[in-house]
Amino acid sequence: MKKILILLLLLSLYTFAQTDINISVISSERGNILYRGIPNPIKIAVPGAMSFSAEGPGLKKVDDNGNFSFNVSTISSDTVALLISAKMPNDSIIKESKIFVVRDISRLITLINGRQATSGIGIVIMSKKELKTAVISLTLKDPYLDSLLSVTRFEMYMPKTPGIRVEGNTVNKNASDYIDRLKPDDEVFITNISFDFKYMGAMRMKSPSPLIIKIKE
Repeated sequence: MKKILILLLLLSLYTFAQTDINISVISSERGNILYRGIPNPIKIAVPGAMSFSAEGPGLKKVDDNGNFSFNVSTISSDTVALLISAKMPNDSIIKESKIFVVRDISRLITLINGRQATSGIGIVIMSKKELKTAVISLTLKDPYLDSLLSVTRFEMYMPKTPGIRVEGNTVNKNASDYIDRLKPDDEVFITNISFDFKYMGAMRMKSPSPLIIKIKE
């Protein structure tokens, strides 16, 4: 009987101390990638557990439904660990460690009507008609991050024309009147782009790249 009790005690201690096993289900918009500067949303569930806790630098609990935000702005290394501790129905404690990759957000790329400038040249060829109804947007080549971006203002520079500030993300009538005066091969510069980034917080980000529009026949 004494041997059985000792065996049970050792088994209990083993269960309490075990780590790095898959007990949880973690869902993130970008798999195991976290970006510095934004509170990356993640959802954690531990099937079969009575309760669980999660810890990590910059991890913040959002609600009681397993939703968390993970802000890794202060992490200088390329990875960060998320530690989960779960209490099971038999009162044992099981622990798990999940590793995430930490990345910086790259420079914003400016698009016009969804088109990117030719690599290495920075020029988009368009007709005056296309330019007069053009929509300016930004991309980070990440569908989730792109959904958080919205252009609020930009400036246009044309030959023999003072700079035109456009509010919003669409070429307005004032700019359109100047576009009518453009000739083939004239170039239009779109720059000083302002934008909103939802959940931006302490974002460290380079300014969006400017665009050059060359007018075609």
